[in-house]
Amino acid sequence: MEVGALIAELIDPEPYSTIYDPTCGSGGLLIKASMRYEQRHPDLEERGKKPRLYGQELNPATFAIAKMNMFLHDYINAHIALGDTFTRPEFGSEGAGLQRFRYVVANPMWNQKQYKEDFFANDKWGRFTFGTPPNSSADWGWASTSSPPSRPTAAPPSCWIRAPSRAAPALAARIKSATSARRWSRRWSRRM
Repeated sequence: MEVGALIAELIDPEPYSTIYDPTCGSGGLLIKASMRYEQRHPDLEERGKKPRLYGQELNPATFAIAKMNMFLHDYINAHIALGDTFTRPEFGSEGAGLQRFRYVVANPMWNQKQYKEDFFANDKWGRFTFGTPPNSSADWGWASTSSPPSRPTAAPPSCWIRAPSRAAPALAARIKSATSARRWSRRWSRRM
């Protein structure tokens, strides 16, 4: 099973929910999650309740592909923003804070070194409350950016998935059915 399909299976989006990918690339994880909803809710009345999609991408060319991908899949109401999610998150405003989402999915670049510890320590959004990621890797920063504890005033997301492509076979082997997948994802999200 492909990583995007596996993540969509794990979160199994609910009606009227929101799905956010802070590193959306071409939008594949968002599209797979929305397609999963459509498979589970084939009637037109339920399709009108499909999740709202949000994403942000750093690379302008990939951002353009994500916008085109959303259009081609008829997700014209998807909100895809261009920019660096760490330094300039687009889904938030001064005073109001960052927007909250029911589901957060991400497959960020690994071992990014362009962010220094002082950047994380002085984050104006308060996203890195569980420690400062080291200069050698921003991996912990991505987890802190999207994890439920960083947003104490909102209901926590029901599931946060971050899976490297190399982990897909091990994850797929561990998941036997949709029921066990949801049970496993809830246990995993509590550990975050």
